[in-house]
Amino acid sequence: ASRNWEGCCCALQERMGGRYLLCIACIVCWHAADVAAFQTPAFPRPNGKAPVPHPPRYRGHPPGLLRRLVAQQQASDKQPLIPPGPWGKYLATMAACGAALGPCLDGYHSAFGVLKYTNPIPIGLAGVRFLETDWWVPPLFSLAAVILAVAYPLLDALFGVREADRAPSGPSVLACVGYFCLQYWSSGLLFSQGASLPTINAFLAATAAACLALFDRTPTGLVMAVVTGVAGPLVEVGLLVGWPAITGSPLYAYSQPDFLGVIPFWIVWVYGCGAPAVGNLGRGVF
Repeated sequence: ASRNWEGCCCALQERMGGRYLLCIACIVCWHAADVAAFQTPAFPRPNGKAPVPHPPRYRGHPPGLLRRLVAQQQASDKQPLIPPGPWGKYLATMAACGAALGPCLDGYHSAFGVLKYTNPIPIGLAGVRFLETDWWVPPLFSLAAVILAVAYPLLDALFGVREADRAPSGPSVLACVGYFCLQYWSSGLLFSQGASLPTINAFLAATAAACLALFDRTPTGLVMAVVTGVAGPLVEVGLLVGWPAITGSPLYAYSQPDFLGVIPFWIVWVYGCGAPAVGNLGRGVF
């Protein structure tokens, strides 16, 4: 075995040259000494008192890999799963934002003929109609905002999202929310102009992906965009199918449903784009 090892070393030295082997050996020895300095036990004291910690050997040098890993683990262990903060005020603010913004966004789809409310409530001033909504729209969007507001801080803590990403600037939050509003409006405009379903799906999918790339590149953003894009349409299916089965009257109906016979499939991308907008709004408020 020793002959084989010596042969391998000779062959490696002939190919790489002695300089490279020497460099590799120095790196290995430095790292071994660094780890040994970290793991060296403390010096015992003869009087039975607490041992004296071993003095650091590489004062002024960058910490070794093992020390960095241990420090990161200790820091993560100290962070609580539920971040401290004024949760009551935070959730109340997010609920109010959802109740105010939701009818305006859904009003785009009503104005462009994407959907029709069974009992529409017009909202306007001095004979000018601003939007059309229904009694259940504000509480539904308010509930959605609260759910996202709870999920984002918890997942940020779970995934260890950087503090810089947890606290976006005010202009960044407003830009993200404005981007989502523009995508919502564009979905209704494309539908009203007679764009084909593949065209609408392609455009909305691209804009939803761009929203994540521009405003939320965190694991939390990706997870919540997927979850919201799946859960949101399923909730709508429940409303469109379950509510009439219970009450005998539908709340609303889409003009051109192509998924499960009740919703347009492209609504998935609108929900996916809404997650980073509401999530970043919550981060800014929290």
